[in-house]
Amino acid sequence: MANETGLSNVSGSVPKLWRVKALKARYAESKVWKLCINGVEGDPNVKGSITKMGDTVHFQIFPVLTVGNISTTDGSFTNQVVTPTDKTIVINSWKAVNVDLVDIAGIQSVLDWEAEFADAFGKAISQQQDVDVLNLFQSATWLFSNTPQNVPFSDGLILLAQRTLDDNKIPKEDRHWAIAPVAEADILAVDKFSLANTTGFTKGLQVEGGRITGLYGTDVTVTPLVNNTASVRFNALFHKEAIGIVMQKNFTMEKFARTKFSQPYAGSALYGVAQLRNDHAYIVGTNS
Repeated sequence: MANETGLSNVSGSVPKLWRVKALKARYAESKVWKLCINGVEGDPNVKGSITKMGDTVHFQIFPVLTVGNISTTDGSFTNQVVTPTDKTIVINSWKAVNVDLVDIAGIQSVLDWEAEFADAFGKAISQQQDVDVLNLFQSATWLFSNTPQNVPFSDGLILLAQRTLDDNKIPKEDRHWAIAPVAEADILAVDKFSLANTTGFTKGLQVEGGRITGLYGTDVTVTPLVNNTASVRFNALFHKEAIGIVMQKNFTMEKFARTKFSQPYAGSALYGVAQLRNDHAYIVGTNS
């Protein structure tokens, strides 16, 4: 029933159902952020609470262990002191999705508008978080990138990025490529990626159905959301620990007071996105 007297908090009436629906939609919609270290307030690897902009939370990352020697005379050895790496993320984003449903549209529709809004809110927030993650490949300071950057995406750049992370002992597991459609088009024009007769296989080595599915064993996400600044697309080969993202658990979805023959809905969420390890990504700048 329409709320004509004041503010009614939707998340107060069916909080669990709607939050679950929104969170499922958020995760399903993600192309990039779910490939990074991510969490929701209250997760075991997230320390701290989120109530306002500027709050600080911490991710705990287990360190890489080293191999030590055992004495051949008395069997003694030196214990490693293991301390999880503490990575700080400042809650630096407060985003909202708001709509106004005109009464006639609601009357004529068979949709459950509250449920539809929860789903749409999750998808919209997810896409914005993908944008925020991808923007860090342009705005943050990374140890590894190509020069010059306004060049076509090429096999040589792919191999350079891969070799650089290999040489710096960045784990091959949990690496991913995020590239722009124009970069994918550059690669699709290279015979070794698309023509079976140049690979010796029954199909192009890295192409299936006319799309790039992997680059030398590393999964690829192609998205137009890759940052485009000064005619350069900031593609990246990255490990999941390069960037972290955390979102508040108790985000809001509300019905606001009616002031005309329509019903305003809004949802908002606090979250933070930050670079965690500046040597866990190789930025490949290419033509836009």
